[in-house]
Amino acid sequence: FTSISELPDLAIVLGGDGTVLGTARHLAAYEVPILSFNIGGNLGFLTHDHSFLKRESLWQRLFDDCFALERRMMLKVKVFKELNYDDSLCENHFALNDFYMRSYRDEISPTCTLELEIDGEVVDHYKGDGLIFSTSTGSTAYSMAAGVPILHPSIEAIIISPICPM
Repeated sequence: FTSISELPDLAIVLGGDGTVLGTARHLAAYEVPILSFNIGGNLGFLTHDHSFLKRESLWQRLFDDCFALERRMMLKVKVFKELNYDDSLCENHFALNDFYMRSYRDEISPTCTLELEIDGEVVDHYKGDGLIFSTSTGSTAYSMAAGVPILHPSIEAIIISPICPM
C-alpha cells in the first residue's frame, strides 16, 4: 500500500494458517480485519472451512455487515540496529503466533544466556538455545512443541518458553 487511503476495509484470505499469519503480519500495523477461508484441505486453526462459501448467503452477510469480529492479540517486536535504542533506527515486526530469540552467533554455539526484563525489572536469566514469546493464539504452535499449555485464543497473555534450557 502506498497510502492509508488505499487500505481495504476487510482482507479476505484464501489459504491456510500460514497465509493468514503472513497477512496478519503485514496488515497488523493498519488494523485491517481479516476473514479467512481454508483452501487446500488441511485443518486450519485460524481459517474457516471453504464449504462456507457455498452455504447460506455468506457474501450477502458480508455486504449487510452481519458478522462478528474476533480480536486476537499480536506481538510487536522492535529490532534495534544500534545499541543506542534510537526508535528511528529500529525495525518493527508483528506476529500473531510467536517470536523466538536466539544467539546471533551460530558459528560458535546455539547456546546463549538471555536476561528477561519486564517493565525495567529483571525477572530471570535463561541459559539455553533461546526463548519463545507466544500469544495465546500461538500456544498451539512452537510453544506447544516446547511443552507449554494451550491457552484459549481470547486470553490476552504472553507465554515465555525457554528452548532447551540448561
